[in-house]
Amino acid sequence: MERTVSTVFTPLWKFIFPAWILGFLGVFTFVEIANPKRLDGLSVFGTLFGWLVASAVCYQAAQLRRVRITEEGLLVFNYLREILVPWTMIAHVGLERGVRGPSYVNLTFRQATPLGRRAMFIAKLDRNRIVAQIRHRAGIGVGSASGVSVHAG
Repeated sequence: MERTVSTVFTPLWKFIFPAWILGFLGVFTFVEIANPKRLDGLSVFGTLFGWLVASAVCYQAAQLRRVRITEEGLLVFNYLREILVPWTMIAHVGLERGVRGPSYVNLTFRQATPLGRRAMFIAKLDRNRIVAQIRHRAGIGVGSASGVSVHAG
């Protein structure tokens, strides 16, 4: 039984949304530079702040993965490489609820994998059930102090 637990919109959030933000910000920066009479401290600060926010968005988007549940563990795919992470390798499962954006599920592995020691994905609508299922299969107790966290952000 293999089931995809990450949303079908992952490529949108990982590739399209950051490209759109960077394109918009690039055009805005070009317009600011092309009109030097309009340059003042506020517009320079706003442009720099925009690039800072865009960098943070792109960094977070680059970490997104597609995740599928199998009998052996989780199949984690970064759109270049897919790896199987056995259930025993999962040390922590956390759910970060987005205020205006999607909710992220953060996975931490006991050892480094070819894709890193952490993985993040946007869960489908039944995210609480998905998190509970991963915790159960990984042997992480819902009431224990290790491996469980829910952040409202």
